[in-house]
Amino acid sequence: MAADWRAVRCGDAEFDRYDAVLPRFFLFTLKGYAYLQMRLGNVAEGREAVMKVLELDRSDKLGAKVLLGVLERMGKADDD
Repeated sequence: MAADWRAVRCGDAEFDRYDAVLPRFFLFTLKGYAYLQMRLGNVAEGREAVMKVLELDRSDKLGAKVLLGVLERMGKADDD
C-alpha cells in the first residue's frame, strides 16, 4: 500500500473482507483519524478521511457513514 492514505486504492488490499485483519485495522485507524480531525476542528481533513474509508469499505462494515452524517449536520440547529 501507499505510504500516504490518500493514495490507497481498493485493489491495494482486501478491504471488502471483514476477516482480513490488516486491511480492517487500516480502515479502523483511518476512521479514528477522521474522527480526531473532526474533533480538532479540521473538518475538511476529517471529511476527506471519511470519504476515503467509504471508498475502500463500500459496504460500510465499519459504520463510517455515521461520521459523514455528523459532518453533514454540523452547524445546523437540532430542529433543522
